[in-house]
Amino acid sequence: MVAEFRSRTQELPSEQRTRAELDRIGRDIWSRTVADTRLPVRAVHAAQSLGFLRPEVPLGLFSSGAWLRLRTPYGSIAVRRAGLGALDVSVR
Repeated sequence: MVAEFRSRTQELPSEQRTRAELDRIGRDIWSRTVADTRLPVRAVHAAQSLGFLRPEVPLGLFSSGAWLRLRTPYGSIAVRRAGLGALDVSVR
């Protein structure tokens, strides 16, 4: 995902490389969902960055209303769909 972001931003002419355009590309990439779940890639990336995802670790994906929770033995990532599709991510 990081490589895709870099590639897409480098393809832009310098005058189009604005904060708004970079944010739009980031939202496009990080808001994609994983396989057939509603879990956004940004939540999985957060779990990986925090060391929650490790080889052979059992994962649980739970939902309640607007909330999705990715649970591992090393921690959880909670994602809430709010408003017009914006995503909030919290780590516990």
